[in-house]
Amino acid sequence: MPYSDVVIDVFGEIGDVADLVNLARAASAEGGVDWSIEATTEEVVDYVLDMADAGLPVTLVANDVRSSEDAMFPQVRRLARAAGLSYVVVHGAAGDEGYESGFSWKPGLVQEVRFDLDGASEPSVSLSQLKESLAAGPDAVGALVAATEAKAAVGSIAVHPNVVEAVRGNVPAL
Repeated sequence: MPYSDVVIDVFGEIGDVADLVNLARAASAEGGVDWSIEATTEEVVDYVLDMADAGLPVTLVANDVRSSEDAMFPQVRRLARAAGLSYVVVHGAAGDEGYESGFSWKPGLVQEVRFDLDGASEPSVSLSQLKESLAAGPDAVGALVAATEAKAAVGSIAVHPNVVEAVRGNVPAL
């Protein structure tokens, strides 16, 4: 079975200490914050707080993951959904440059949304989708572009101030 390199961006607001710690624990077990360094739960919590301060998403990486979406950060995804956090996952053949496809989830969706990526790792559409929207007119093309971009759009992580106060320098063991 082939293997993939995988990146997940998690974003939204973390409003509960348990959600933050459990997400960090899963992130530590399933990947890391850098391609070459594994991170402890405490280091991931600090990383999440740093990303919130910087107005960025939490970006986690894993290489040589079995090329099945079920194997791509399954606990991080499950915990993110339970906490009402959005995520975008992109993946490509292990060792290759760029990513080939991805999937995302945000609150309100029943299931994850899949998308293809072009050579520059940007979301893409099929020729048939493009022809159909061109035939429908400029508004349809604009709607297709907006919908395609939305599938892979990444926001920033935020952590409620009470959560920051509770974990800063002292990650509770849950």
